[in-house]
Amino acid sequence: MRSISPAILVALAAASLAPGAGAGGIGGLVSGVVYDEPSRCLRPVVGAPGASYLGEPMAQNLDAVWPAPDGDQALVLVGGAVWWLKGLRNGTLEWQALPALAGKPELVAWALDSSAAAVHAAGRVMLVDPAGRTSASFSTKALGGPILSLAVTGGAVLAGVDGVGLYWLHSGGPARLLARLAQPGPLVVTRSGRLLVADRARQEILEVRNWPDSVEVLLFANASAGVTEPAAMAVSADGKLLLVASSTGRKVAFFDLASGALLRWVPLDFEPTRLQPLDDGMSWLLTERRRAGDVLEVLTTAGEETAVFFIPAPAEGLAEAQE
Repeated sequence: MRSISPAILVALAAASLAPGAGAGGIGGLVSGVVYDEPSRCLRPVVGAPGASYLGEPMAQNLDAVWPAPDGDQALVLVGGAVWWLKGLRNGTLEWQALPALAGKPELVAWALDSSAAAVHAAGRVMLVDPAGRTSASFSTKALGGPILSLAVTGGAVLAGVDGVGLYWLHSGGPARLLARLAQPGPLVVTRSGRLLVADRARQEILEVRNWPDSVEVLLFANASAGVTEPAAMAVSADGKLLLVASSTGRKVAFFDLASGALLRWVPLDFEPTRLQPLDDGMSWLLTERRRAGDVLEVLTTAGEETAVFFIPAPAEGLAEAQE
C-alpha cells in the first residue's frame, strides 16, 4: 500500500554551490539527501517518513551522485571530475577532489562505515578515501567480463563479474574467484562479516562462508522464498533482517538473517531499482527520479509494520536556484 500525508512545512536555508564552495546550514527535519536528476541537484528529504518532500537544492549542476551509507557524504561527478563531498547532514558542504578518477564512474560501492569507496572506471577498480588518496587499484581486464556489482570490505573489494562469478580483489596478490555465478547481482557484507550475493540468472541468494581461505557457498534463498529478479539488497540497521527488492516481481522480501526464514514480503505497484538507506536507518529509497514527472518511492519499517509512500518533488524555487 502506498500512502502520503500532507507535507510538514519546514523552513530551509538553500544555497547555490559550486565545487569548493561552502553552504549555510539546513533547518528542519532532514531524513536524507538524494540526487534529483531532472534538475541535476542534490536535494534534502524534508519531514518525517510518510510526510516528506524534496527541499531546495543544496548543490547544483551535478552530473551524478553516489551517496554514502552514513548520509553525510557522497561521491559527486561534476564536468568529468569526481569529488568527495562531506557535510550533507547540515548543509555545510566540503569538497575534496579525487584526482586519480577521471570520467564518469560505471559503478560505485561504499564501505559500511563510509570510510572508503570502490569506484569502477576506465577498466580499473580503485579504492579511494576522503583525503583523495587511492589505497588500491585493480585492473579489470583479466576478470573475463563486465563488472555488475561491487562491495568494499576490510581494505579489499568484492566484484561480481558477468558470466564468471564473484571475485575478491586485494592488494596482497592476484584476484581470487570465490564463487562461480552466471549473472552476479547485488552484494551485501554485514557488519559481522557475512557475505551474501544474488545470482540473477538462477533467482537465488547465496551466502559465501569462510572466505577467502576455505570457501563454502550455501543457498540462502531462492524463487520459492520470494526471490525473483533481485535488483537490490540491504541489511536492516539492527543487523537482523535482509531486504531483497525484486524488480519484475514488484515486491520487497524480508528475511531473518539468523535463520534464513522468509518473514514477509511487501507488494509494490512499480518495479524497485534500489534499496538506498535514509538517515533514520528504517527507510530505504526504492526508485530514483530520472524525469520531472517521476516520484521517489520509499519503504519504511518499524518492527513488524511496513509502509510504502512517495516523496513529492516540488519545483518551486529551482529555476531561481539554477540561474
